[in-house]
Amino acid sequence: MYGCRINGQEVAREKEVTIPEDPCLKCHCENGLMTCTKEACPVLHCPKDRIVTVLGECCQQCNGSRRLIEPPKGSCMLGSAIHLAGITILQR
Repeated sequence: MYGCRINGQEVAREKEVTIPEDPCLKCHCENGLMTCTKEACPVLHCPKDRIVTVLGECCQQCNGSRRLIEPPKGSCMLGSAIHLAGITILQR
């Protein structure tokens, strides 16, 4: 039943926050403890001179391209397959 503090600011219980220094880091307060997860970014398939960083976005993007598939929240995309969070993927 306790709140948390991060960077000197109070964080309400069960509220998700993003750390400004690392937009890939998502944290939430649970029973007075901060639990954080880090989003994995996809490998970009564009020339380095077309890679851009968007302020407040976790992952870099290819300039001039669009994301055609947005995986549902709590899932990730590996290759062309969407997987739910928490599963184990064995590579052959």
